[in-house]
Amino acid sequence: MDESIFSDLELEAFTVRRFSFEVRDDADLDGSVEAGIDLSYDFYEHETDESRFRIELDVAIRGGDPDLPVFSLDINADAFVGLPDGASDQQKTVLLTNGVALLYSTLRGSAASLLNQSPISGFLLPAIDMNRLARTIADSATEEPH
Repeated sequence: MDESIFSDLELEAFTVRRFSFEVRDDADLDGSVEAGIDLSYDFYEHETDESRFRIELDVAIRGGDPDLPVFSLDINADAFVGLPDGASDQQKTVLLTNGVALLYSTLRGSAASLLNQSPISGFLLPAIDMNRLARTIADSATEEPH
């Protein structure tokens, strides 16, 4: 890999576009509620600058019974990242996946601050291996339909 590809990857214009949080009135939040998370993300190339991409991330969490969750959290966030000129398609994929990881970790800190003021204080978005997630998504996209 050409060393010119190595650069500081940083988020520009980080924005939380939607933060929807609901807790059932009768929720028993003793810290033992299990939660499931769904993540999805997409990349959009900038209209006039082919080295800039907008990363959009959706996070959905349901705590407790999936049919009647104790709490639900839906977040949509995005940010721009700049990629080095001359990056190959494979390098762009790696850098954009790292951009998703950076966006998620930034969002994770912001969400923790807000959730700490809620009935589920102490709840943190889980740490996620974005490279493993990206491989899983890529593998499922290339599987033959049954």
